[in-house]
Amino acid sequence: SDMTPEETAAFVDTAMASIEIDKDAFVEGEEKRREQNEEAEGSRTILPDHLRSLGLGQLAIDGNRLVVRMSDDTMTVVDSKFTPTKQARAKKWFAIRDAMNELRRLQIDSTATDKLVEEARKKLNEAYDDFVGKFDPSDGPMGEYDGYKPLNTVYNKSMFSADFMSDTVLALELTEIVPTGELDKNGNEKKVLRVKKASIFSKRTQFPVNKRPKPSTVKEALAQSLFSKGGVDVGFVADSLGKSRAEVEREIEEFAFRLPNDAGWELKESYLSGNIAEKLEVAEAAMEKDASFARNVNALKEVMPTKKSFEQIKLQINSPFLPEKILRDFVSQELGLGKFEISKMSQETGGGWLANYDGKLRENQTTQDLAQFAVLDGNRLKRTGFDLLVDMLAGRPTVITYTDPDGRTFVNGPATNLAKTKRADLQRAFDAFVRAEPDRMAEIENVFNSKLTGFVKQEYPDWVVSLDGMAEHWREAARPYQKSAIAKIALGGNTLLAHKVGYGKTFSAVAGIMEQRRLGVARKPIVVVPNHLTGQWALAFLDYYPAANVFAPTSDDFSKQKRQATMNRIMTGDWDAVIIPEHSFKKLPMSRDYIEKFFNQQIAQALAVIEQASADEGKDPRSIAELENIKERLQNTMQKYLNEADKDPGPFFD
Repeated sequence: SDMTPEETAAFVDTAMASIEIDKDAFVEGEEKRREQNEEAEGSRTILPDHLRSLGLGQLAIDGNRLVVRMSDDTMTVVDSKFTPTKQARAKKWFAIRDAMNELRRLQIDSTATDKLVEEARKKLNEAYDDFVGKFDPSDGPMGEYDGYKPLNTVYNKSMFSADFMSDTVLALELTEIVPTGELDKNGNEKKVLRVKKASIFSKRTQFPVNKRPKPSTVKEALAQSLFSKGGVDVGFVADSLGKSRAEVEREIEEFAFRLPNDAGWELKESYLSGNIAEKLEVAEAAMEKDASFARNVNALKEVMPTKKSFEQIKLQINSPFLPEKILRDFVSQELGLGKFEISKMSQETGGGWLANYDGKLRENQTTQDLAQFAVLDGNRLKRTGFDLLVDMLAGRPTVITYTDPDGRTFVNGPATNLAKTKRADLQRAFDAFVRAEPDRMAEIENVFNSKLTGFVKQEYPDWVVSLDGMAEHWREAARPYQKSAIAKIALGGNTLLAHKVGYGKTFSAVAGIMEQRRLGVARKPIVVVPNHLTGQWALAFLDYYPAANVFAPTSDDFSKQKRQATMNRIMTGDWDAVIIPEHSFKKLPMSRDYIEKFFNQQIAQALAVIEQASADEGKDPRSIAELENIKERLQNTMQKYLNEADKDPGPFFD
């Protein structure tokens, strides 16, 4: 070098300083980029102006990021490194989504011409074919695609799952694996994936909900009242017909009944069903003050089921309608016991019977309890008669076991079989005891008929449902029994669909849910289905109601990492139905406030029963102890759920 040692040293110092500056800048830049990436995916940020037209829950591309709009002013970054290849695919997927939404909008727009609808359908076909590749319809409605794979692939489902419309887009096609008739090199038949376009690609699946014509009869106006109000609204009917309220009330009696205590009106089929005995009692009391309620009384008497005689009643020793005194008298007389406790538990604390006694007390040392109805293994007492009675009252089998010298436990077969025989003896003795006194038979007959006989199955006429929004071909195919079931779901609350296989239970359930949604009975219905049927239910919803807004999260969406995002998506979306796998439903968190309120109500009811039991003279302390155990179990269960709730930040199911 031509530099002097001093000049060389100065140059090295300057170069090293420059390197330190570049190093610091590099480290700072890397840290900043890492922080940006950590903040990007899954983070919520301000929605830029150029994405303001984006629908809620819709995916879009923002620079090199895939984002989803989450509110009026915010969006969430789904993928912070959205490559050009992914962007090309996403743009074509967005074209399908947007074309589908436009076609669905036009189909229900009463001002849209058929030409506009057909043009929108053509655009949807073009967007779909552009995404999946060239369609070969040589095999009819089924065909093969080249190029891109169909919509329903794992890759596509994963990439676009954050879009609220993803399930609806996937429902645009049906896929199946079909054999080709050719064999591969291993001798196995080759198979190919074929897809079928949904009906929306070729025909109209929705029609405008036209403004209902002005009703001309009371029945027509009543139907509109049920469609729009969810019940009989006399004022609405009067306004619709231009008649006075008094005039309508006279005409409406053909279809409905006025309820006592100024409770309004109720559809005839609904009023003349349910607990008729209870309704009759109320109506008779109202008739004493207002003779017009004689109509109610007479109609209720006509549908009142025929009372059952004692011989028609199947009586068991643990029948819930059995009066306590009869059972206590039986134990006292037939088992000969002097001091024992038998009582019914309230429904609020679980129902059933409580039974306790102290077999060591002298007044309880009886031949009947220790021998006649007891289980003896040689000279060893295995079960007393009262022990067997306790098992019978609880509805559980009596199983007698023994333990061998090695500590292993086995069922004592002979003793267990003898227990079955002795239990049958107890039941026969009880039957004979009841029949020995006509007053006992009459008391049981009266209690049974007052509590159980006066109930009529509720029915609904099929004209009370509108089926607005249902695909036209399905609306025309709906059978009367299905419409009745739909009405029961929409207006009657809890419903069991027990139709045979193939009778359209899914159809009835879906339509009932949509009727509830239309009437405002349900704001955001959640459908819990077997784990493997989530996708099938989503497709059924969109087949029956093409415009339905359905969200069908998978089990993976309820994993620990994704559950909060999924719950937020359920909360923020305007869903017609949220379809959840049964296993995942159990994971939905409840808030601490709801858990405390629920269990504290149960505990308060248990405490009330304990206080009443403590106040009763002669109450066996062990009965009170058993109630205390129920209270303690409720408290422990509540604490378990509270501990789980404290770990979950929400949002919560309630």
